Amino acid sequence: MKRNQSWFKLLLISVLSVSLLAACGQGTAEEPETPQQSEEQAKSAEQAVKDGKYEAPIEITSVGRQRKYTNGDTKENNVHSRWAEEKLGIKIKNIWEPANTDQYKQKLQLALSSGEEIPDFVPYYDDPVVIGQLIDSEEFMAIDELFEKYASPIYKEHAKKHPEIWYPYAKDGKKYALPILENLDNDNTVLWLREDWMKKLNLSAPKTIADLENIMEQFKNNNPDGYPRTRCSL
Repeated sequence: MKRNQSWFKLLLISVLSVSLLAACGQGTAEEPETPQQSEEQAKSAEQAVKDGKYEAPIEITSVGRQRKYTNGDTKENNVHSRWAEEKLGIKIKNIWEPANTDQYKQKLQLALSSGEEIPDFVPYYDDPVVIGQLIDSEEFMAIDELFEKYASPIYKEHAKKHPEIWYPYAKDGKKYALPILENLDNDNTVLWLREDWMKKLNLSAPKTIADLENIMEQFKNNNPDGYPRTRCSL
């Protein structure tokens, strides 16, 4: 599932916030927390994060797709997992790896109905029925306060201009998911180019629009993947 990196970073920050709040709220039924104890725990939890990164790495569970890894990477150790641990102090553990969207949907619904383990972080935005089931399960917390505290000014501005982004993810006036804005505001500016094709055609990374047009033309006409081209005639 493709994601804009800045969005994913923001979502991980939200997960960080959930972890902090959970740590601050822990107590026992026999000994209720006093306001002073809660304040001390909050300060202690915030001190564990420095410059947006956990000093002592924490682990969160998520779900990933089945992939083919290269250059020695694995599902436990890859470019994305290393980035999250190095930059945020978060170890991501994928407890599910469904082969496709249908299997993911089935696994998620089965877990909700049977009491199986559900990941801490669940990316899902395709099916309004499943989204409703996630919210109704009461396994996930509302993010209103976290959004106000941690979302960037740009994200808040987008959300204010487009309140409809919250409609699929809200219930009883509370928001339960972080929408992806890349399609709504067309701000997904990352373009991926096949480096192996560029090497084969002796091309360099584009610096101008003319360079990009030339690369596209070369990709189209010079068969960089090496597959035979066939033409059909009627």
